[in-house]
Amino acid sequence: MFSPRAYHTSSEMEPPDIGLSSSCDSALRVSIEAVAEVLARDVARQWRVGDLARETGLSTRPLQRKLADANLSFLHLVRLVRIHETCRLLKDSMIPITAISFCAGFSDSAHFSCDFRASTGMTPSDYRTICL
Repeated sequence: MFSPRAYHTSSEMEPPDIGLSSSCDSALRVSIEAVAEVLARDVARQWRVGDLARETGLSTRPLQRKLADANLSFLHLVRLVRIHETCRLLKDSMIPITAISFCAGFSDSAHFSCDFRASTGMTPSDYRTICL
């Protein structure tokens, strides 16, 4: 499970911590972190796997293999990066939660709240409360 407390320590924009397994080799880790950074630079974009592959200089299938080797899917990675960004915004701003959800690429606030709770174990408002 994603740990929101990992984002409580820094107010700077930091690369998303996507929780790669410690058994993940360093080359794969660097590659996946680079892919996550590309996603984070345009988090609200409605990404497709082919678009992300092109942005990272890979073909679609090699990108999917790298993600699978790291026990990730494309959609799961996108969700993790978006949740990371929402945690940062909830902690560092008083922007309304609905606006944050749209800024991070969620299509509606109910979907955002459901994904946030599934990833962090708490609601966005509870997260904001513990970070203040």
